[in-house]
Amino acid sequence: METLKNFLKKSRKAIFSSVLAIFLAFIVTTAAASGDDVLRVNVDRSECCGCGLCEVIAPHNFAIIDEKAVPLLGGILYMDELIEAYEICPNMAIYFTEF
Repeated sequence: METLKNFLKKSRKAIFSSVLAIFLAFIVTTAAASGDDVLRVNVDRSECCGCGLCEVIAPHNFAIIDEKAVPLLGGILYMDELIEAYEICPNMAIYFTEF
């Protein structure tokens, strides 16, 4: 019984990530089908200075990995944070492209 509990505990995170990915794919597909513009957030790692302002302002949207910002997939749901991070980026390394 203890082994099953440990397995379920470890699997919970993987299951949540899979469900989130499916949900986000559904949102993007639905928005694209309705004719709405769908944007993807990107970071130009050559321009990123790694100051971490984006991660502080928008922790749902960015993480600092190897001293550079990386956009997080789940961040699509936190647009206010995303826009603020975009506006405050000192090197203008954050940009958007169409999905």
